[in-house]
Amino acid sequence: MHHIGLAMAVALAFFIHPKSMRAEPTETPRRQEIGISGGHGFGVKFAGSGLGDGHEVETLVLLPHWQIEIWRSSAPSGTSGRPRLDLRVEGTALINFAPTTGYALGGGIFLRHHFADEARLSPFLHAGAGILALEFGLQDQADGLAFNPQAGVGLRWRWSPEVNVDFELRFQHISNAYTASPNRGIDSLQFLVGVSKRIEHRPHGD
Repeated sequence: MHHIGLAMAVALAFFIHPKSMRAEPTETPRRQEIGISGGHGFGVKFAGSGLGDGHEVETLVLLPHWQIEIWRSSAPSGTSGRPRLDLRVEGTALINFAPTTGYALGGGIFLRHHFADEARLSPFLHAGAGILALEFGLQDQADGLAFNPQAGVGLRWRWSPEVNVDFELRFQHISNAYTASPNRGIDSLQFLVGVSKRIEHRPHGD
């Protein structure tokens, strides 16, 4: 417990005192973007989930987002880029069309790590969790409140200084933490393509 408390204190200090912890000057604005991703998801059997009809789901996925930089490496900028970490707030709309029709709506908070921020091509990691209102009508999973932890990998293509295109493979789990029955879970893989536009934050008075 002592180590956990120490780690939390260090993390808190990182956000409260950016001058001492951030490599970028404080006058450098944090990068922000808005965008949307979409694609196709299909169910899989994984670690006891989806053994009934859960693995048969097929979904249309729509994910609008807002994203802001929370850390950037001080390594010299160049053709190879430099690492950056973003906080991402993402809406979720899932339209299910197999084995039954249904939908899920919600949102979540995620972290996205770009390995080569300014490069033409930059791989990234994505992880986080959200909350859904689920209406799939499955035998494996009760409808209602559900949680959807997820993780993914992808590649960002820098189309222009303001516009990026993302290609992503994401794993998503849906279950309700045993607040209702049945709760066998729905695991799925999602193939996503997204587009985002950088937005500028200007201090008041500029």
